[in-house]
Amino acid sequence: MGIFAGIKAILGTPKVIETVADTVKSGMTMWDNSNFTDQEKAANVLKMTDAWLEIQKATAGENSLKSITRRWLACGILFNFLLLVNIGVSLILIGKTEKVTSLKDFIIDTNMGWMALSVVIFYFGYYAVTNMRKG
Repeated sequence: MGIFAGIKAILGTPKVIETVADTVKSGMTMWDNSNFTDQEKAANVLKMTDAWLEIQKATAGENSLKSITRRWLACGILFNFLLLVNIGVSLILIGKTEKVTSLKDFIIDTNMGWMALSVVIFYFGYYAVTNMRKG
């Protein structure tokens, strides 16, 4: 009685052995697909960047009510964030640092910084990425 006969006796029929082998093979394939090499990571980043640029190209040229609203919201969020930052700098310059803490807490509580960062990345980022790719 060989080793394989013992395994066959434990696992049962050849169909069960085939199923186990297929499961192990698919598990190894999933493991291989979940661990990217640096080249695969770079290729995926390039694909995602190209897809993002295509979406931005499609929406950048439109002049619908939706795009105009998007533009007004983007500029409004950035204007308010920059206004609050300028007020904070002015308060520091005139020596009212206790007021700056309240202003900083307000910016953090309202997530104004995250909103401004999101606008810069997703709205104005298209133009930056396009210009970097050109030259």
